[in-house]
Amino acid sequence: MPQYFFIIGAQKGGTTALFEYLRHHPQIYMPPEKEAEFFTEGEPTQQSWSAYRERFLTPGGQAQAVGTASPQYMCDASVPRRMAAIVPDARLIAVLRDPIARAVSHYKMCRRRGDERRNFTQAVEAQLEPGALDKPRSLPVHDVAERDAYVAWGEYARILDNFLAHFPREQLLILYSEDLRAKREETLRRACRHLGVDPDYAPPNLGREFHVGGMQRKIPGLEKFMRSFIVRGLLRLVMSKRRYKSLQLALERWNVKSGKLPVPAATCERLEAHYAGDAEAIGRLTGTPPPWFRYEKTGNTNY
Repeated sequence: MPQYFFIIGAQKGGTTALFEYLRHHPQIYMPPEKEAEFFTEGEPTQQSWSAYRERFLTPGGQAQAVGTASPQYMCDASVPRRMAAIVPDARLIAVLRDPIARAVSHYKMCRRRGDERRNFTQAVEAQLEPGALDKPRSLPVHDVAERDAYVAWGEYARILDNFLAHFPREQLLILYSEDLRAKREETLRRACRHLGVDPDYAPPNLGREFHVGGMQRKIPGLEKFMRSFIVRGLLRLVMSKRRYKSLQLALERWNVKSGKLPVPAATCERLEAHYAGDAEAIGRLTGTPPPWFRYEKTGNTNY
């Protein structure tokens, strides 16, 4: 029986990069589609898990570790309970990014998609109103509008406490996305050791960056064209719904034009204060203070 594992998030935190690096490892099997969700799709059963495992987690060779990656898993409070009920021995990996940078990246994505018209400060202020965080903290991920979750989905200590209520601490590895970028080989070795596979393997794409952030498009209207009734219908004749979704996601990532967003200093200060206790708790969990809070450390407000 292979070691099952899940890269659980965070969204906009580097899960795509880790997925792309790990899936080349000869002792690891991951399906070609990164976000093949299971635990966000209602209450699981052993029968539905067996069907999912047969479809997505059946390697052709003798893989020692088999897993998937979905940043949605840290966005839904019901996932840890569901996951532990089905795969209690699973290994978990969380990749955490500066929560303010994560929120800005999330905001840029919603702006690109046309789902957000507010400026970043307006969006943050609305989400920090009393009671505004209750829904994105507690509702199933598919019932939450992403434009309402910039702040809540960066509250990592709260989210991981929920996982640790269902899994032993040693089954959860916490990585920082900043380390995945700056100390790539060392961070990848930590992930491999956590999964029980050869930590010295270097994937051929280790030097590649994934997911350049920005609010602009290289080709305006490309995603709208792909979602049009005629194009969608033609593509669905030759590929599954999941394949079509993967193609949409790949095109959206390719079509991003990089660019920084200046954030007002007052907004940076308010968010740093909101996340201060959370960052301290993550530091206690990892034994290493998170390399976050750009404005406090450098005065830089560009994200």
